[in-house]
Amino acid sequence: MRKFFIIIGIIICKIGLVSGQNLEIHSSLGSFSIPNGKRVEAPTSGSNVNLGFYYQLNKHWSIGIDLNRSSNNYYRESMAGFQLPLEGTIISDHFSFLINKKITLPHSIILEGGIGLGIFVDMENYFMPVYYDEDEQDYRGVYNVDEYSKGITFPAQFSVRKEFSNKVSIGIEAGAFYDQFLNNRGLYFGPRVSYYL
Repeated sequence: MRKFFIIIGIIICKIGLVSGQNLEIHSSLGSFSIPNGKRVEAPTSGSNVNLGFYYQLNKHWSIGIDLNRSSNNYYRESMAGFQLPLEGTIISDHFSFLINKKITLPHSIILEGGIGLGIFVDMENYFMPVYYDEDEQDYRGVYNVDEYSKGITFPAQFSVRKEFSNKVSIGIEAGAFYDQFLNNRGLYFGPRVSYYL
């Protein structure tokens, strides 16, 4: 699966370099939120960075890849009875292939939305109790756990932006990631800057 996405990315970049003005590179920074209780307990709003490479098929359609990294902290309420740090961290990497539909409005305003297919890799870091003392009826130590998971994701995104001089556009972008059971893995929102080669 990873090789497939790498090949698609290389093809898009090669076509864009040959075609000129058809390759769009965009980046966005913002917030990332995880639905409470779905993946982790009591998550806080985290940060997100997104980088995309898109080939403009025509004035209405584009295809491309998105690389997304997010970081969130959470609070493990179920472990509140133990004497250990209750905070945890989850870092998610999403690599997605998307097809977007673009609508151009007056005053160079662009609405764009798309759906796709991708993969994710999560790295979760938290503490677990160790060494139960029978006399004291308590745990005497903790250890740090790094846990990894991966799978398929279905991304969706939407953006509104203003185009300047056919080279640069600035706006906002929002998106969501769904797992193979169509459960929401997370939502992101933030400003977006695009540049056309």
